[in-house]
Amino acid sequence: MKIQIYGHDTLQDALMSVKSGVNFIGVVPGELGRIPNEVSYTACQEIFSGIPKDSNVSTVALTISDDINEIIETVNKINPDVIHLSGQIEDMPVSKVVELKQNIFGTKIMQAIPVTDASTIDLALKYQEICDYIILDTNLKSDVGDIGATGVTHDWNVSRKIVSSLNIP
Repeated sequence: MKIQIYGHDTLQDALMSVKSGVNFIGVVPGELGRIPNEVSYTACQEIFSGIPKDSNVSTVALTISDDINEIIETVNKINPDVIHLSGQIEDMPVSKVVELKQNIFGTKIMQAIPVTDASTIDLALKYQEICDYIILDTNLKSDVGDIGATGVTHDWNVSRKIVSSLNIP
């Protein structure tokens, strides 16, 4: 199991999470006001650069964008260890993730998979071929978008089956 904490908007907050033993420090980079808790690129750079290199904590930038150029720009500006793709899954098919991976050398990809029913297992298996991490979450198909932070529980039995089927964390 990996522990990931999001919502960091200061280095002090991130360092508290590091001391708590997390594996991933997450931010929501952006300057467009698209989603709550966006943090400026400058603040993201300050947070990421302040994480001790010997902490074994990976820095993660979450995006709901499906625009490859926008995601590449974000990666180039803040240099996260991992880019977390959390937009609508149908807007980011495997072929698009392949294109993204070819343009962000050295940055790992975490794909959010919306858990619905047993068909989700096949979906996760397709993405494991190109992604470094899979994160399972609930999807409400709301206007804000997207996968996760819904407060709604999905079928954890399906999640268990997915995890046991994958070869990546």
